[in-house]
Order: sequence, then structure tokens, then C-alpha cells
Amino acid sequence: MEMILLPKFQPSQPVAKKLTLELEYDPETNQYVAACPELDLATAGDREEEAVEDLVEAIQEYAQDYLERLDLFAGSPNRGAHLPLILLIASCVSIADIRKLLVAPSKRIS
Repeated sequence: MEMILLPKFQPSQPVAKKLTLELEYDPETNQYVAACPELDLATAGDREEEAVEDLVEAIQEYAQDYLERLDLFAGSPNRGAHLPLILLIASCVSIADIRKLLVAPSKRIS
């Protein structure tokens, strides 16, 4: 069994328990774009569900890559703050669990 030593981190803000799902249609490409701004990730697909599922897979792959190259990412100015979210994602047992972390922002009615 391989042991991973995690660097100490002090989140400056409370750790989010959810990830934002932004979903938009791009008329130029005729595709839906799904994005997770907290992790700077985005994917596209012909259907909404395809874009979202691709985003979930991208989140999972990013978390795996982050943990495999922890020294590089945790010390990076633009990726270091992702560590608490990566640990949250890594605690998920399945793709379905990762999907449950995604929450679309509620639309405000003016």
C-alpha cells in the first residue's frame, strides 16, 4: 500500500462541500459547455448530459493527476487552493458521488 503525505494547508475560507456547475449553450459551436469554475475546468458536448458527464470525468482525472503530482500542484499559485476540493473529490467512492458534488447556481429572478 502506497502512502501519500499531504502538505499542511490552512484554508483561508471555509472549504466548499459542493462544486458549481455552469451549463451554457454555445450557438457558434452548436454545443453545450459545462464548467466548474472552482477547478478551472470546462468541457463541451452535443447534449447537456454529455457535457456534464464529460465534466465529471475531467474532474475525476484532474483529482487523480493532482494527487499523483501533489508537490507540483499544491505548491502552484493557481492550483494550490484546489487541494481541499481535491481531497473532497478523492473521498468519493464513485463517479455518481462526484456528480452529486456538482450544483447549478440558482437563477435570480429580478
